[in-house]
Amino acid sequence: MAKDNNKDLGDLIPDDFQGDSNEKSDEIKSESNGNQTKKSEVTEQKKSNSTIDDSKQKKSQEDEDRVKIKESKDKDSNDENVIEAEIEEEKPTPNLPSTHLKEPKDDILSKAVTIYKSSSPIIYKYGKRFYDFSSSWTGTIVIVLFLIFFVAQSFVIPSGSMKRTLLIGDFLFAKKFSYGIPLPELPWVGVKIFPDYLGNGHLISGPRPKREDIVIFYVPKDKKTHFVKRCVAVGGDEILFYSKHLLIHFHEGDDYISKNYPKEKIIKVLGKLWVDNPYKEKYPGIQYQPEYNGDSFLMLIYNGEKFGEGDMKPLLVPNLNNEIFTFNGEAMNAFYKKVEPDHYYMIGDNRDNSEDSRFWGSVPYSLIIGKPWAIYFSIEYRSYNRVMFGQGGGRDHQSLKAVCKDLKLDSVECKEAWNRHRYTIRWDRIWRNVDRFQFEKPKDF
Repeated sequence: MAKDNNKDLGDLIPDDFQGDSNEKSDEIKSESNGNQTKKSEVTEQKKSNSTIDDSKQKKSQEDEDRVKIKESKDKDSNDENVIEAEIEEEKPTPNLPSTHLKEPKDDILSKAVTIYKSSSPIIYKYGKRFYDFSSSWTGTIVIVLFLIFFVAQSFVIPSGSMKRTLLIGDFLFAKKFSYGIPLPELPWVGVKIFPDYLGNGHLISGPRPKREDIVIFYVPKDKKTHFVKRCVAVGGDEILFYSKHLLIHFHEGDDYISKNYPKEKIIKVLGKLWVDNPYKEKYPGIQYQPEYNGDSFLMLIYNGEKFGEGDMKPLLVPNLNNEIFTFNGEAMNAFYKKVEPDHYYMIGDNRDNSEDSRFWGSVPYSLIIGKPWAIYFSIEYRSYNRVMFGQGGGRDHQSLKAVCKDLKLDSVECKEAWNRHRYTIRWDRIWRNVDRFQFEKPKDF
């Protein structure tokens, strides 16, 4: 009974009503499912949006944190620099010399220029003008000519008359202002650019050459050719010359000679005191070593008799230790000369191989140019034929023997040895001051 009373409701509901209800329930379920799906999508979208916003906020927060960290670091470093600066300011500055206070070179130069401009505007102005002028071709030519006219001039030694003090192939500068300023002349032309107002060949007069000076001058016989010799006597001095002996009686007198020279160098002849070779020991380059047949004394006799050349007068000096010769039919044993006032007697250090005042006379002050200053280059350029046979002048067997040693001078081996030696640069002579090295013992070549 109970079983009948408890029938299923589905059995009581009509079939078509039951179907509609099922469809509606399905529709309701589907709508509810759709609503739930939409809700879940909206929720997921909100979640994703919130996630994106969170990441953006997180990123911006990280950027802000980085900026803050960087600012804090910069602040810390600035604080450290300030602290270091304060510490350095507190340290006392040591009293060091100016050389210890180093500054950049550019800063020093800029400061120097600034100070120079502010303190000396006129000097800076004209200094800049001079710099611009000297940088031009015209300025360069003018400056070079000024130096040649008034300061220094270049010369080359072409002969061996001053060997071994000055050698053939020495290129040297001469001081033009040593004895005043000679009248300027155009190089290679020889034309004076100023008249001789003073009448002594100088634009500005100056000190006169002294005994022992090496002097550059114009040779009196043509007044154009440059010569370089040593001044052995000045105006008023007297000279006696014979084989390998140069006797000088200085115009200061016997007392001066006795006080300034040793007794072994003093000779008394003609009632006066004479000094024999007064400079030979002091300057090792002075020598008597003839390269040709006969010394310079015999050459004076020969030239005087045959050509009437020579400046010195033949004289027979009693009690002179020299053999007697005949000169134009008269007996003589020496040559004599008294130097004229304001004149200078010039003789080469290579005394037996020098054409000098003994042959063409003393040199007036008007022909004096200057004195050697420094050798800036030196080279041996002579050929074997020149040093062996004297072709072109300047036979020099002394130098040839120094190169060839034990070889015969006229042998092929000696010629080859000299050719290997030729064009040798003499490095030990370059940029040497002539006034200094003339006291040194010279080389043989």
